[in-house]
Amino acid sequence: MRSSLTFYAVTALVVAATSAYALESSMTVRSPLSPGELWNKVGDFCAMSEWDPAVELCDLSADGKRRTTVFFGVVVSVVAALDDWDEVNRSYNRS
Repeated sequence: MRSSLTFYAVTALVVAATSAYALESSMTVRSPLSPGELWNKVGDFCAMSEWDPAVELCDLSADGKRRTTVFFGVVVSVVAALDDWDEVNRSYNRS
């Protein structure tokens, strides 16, 4: 458990310190949920604490465009800005 938290902390630090243009990633995962059910679960820009056990807290700005994520057991937070929201295609981009 401790090593996974360390991994998340280091990953968060690298992502936070790296330019958005220098790092790009993509992931595909199969789910037994329908697309609508899955989007309802993970589509909220600040609901990570509901489905990611490493996330302790997510604080959303008043305008809904910036989130600050705090991870369990580490003294690091990651700030992300919502760049694009597409409800029809169930996607969003952040930086």
